[in-house]
Amino acid sequence: MVCEPTVRASLEIPTDTIGAVTAALARLGAAVETPSLQAELSTIKAVLPAARADDLQRQLPALTRGEGVLESSFAGYQPVSGKQPTRRRTTANPLTSTSK
Repeated sequence: MVCEPTVRASLEIPTDTIGAVTAALARLGAAVETPSLQAELSTIKAVLPAARADDLQRQLPALTRGEGVLESSFAGYQPVSGKQPTRRRTTANPLTSTSK
């Protein structure tokens, strides 16, 4: 099993942008908790792959008219869902015999 690092994100956003932000979180593979809705500002908490946190940071200004705030912290490791990542060997494979 392959695991990947995850981050817990807490976003404070204008309430009228919640649809766009939750849609973006879903595209990034985030597990979103029930949002805390208030009159003008709402809070969304989510856990997402650490590799996608930078994507969220870059998208947030456009999604929230520059008014969104993102705080994130390490949340642990979770098994990778979908296709498992692979990496090409950079050294000889010790499990295969090279002598003949």
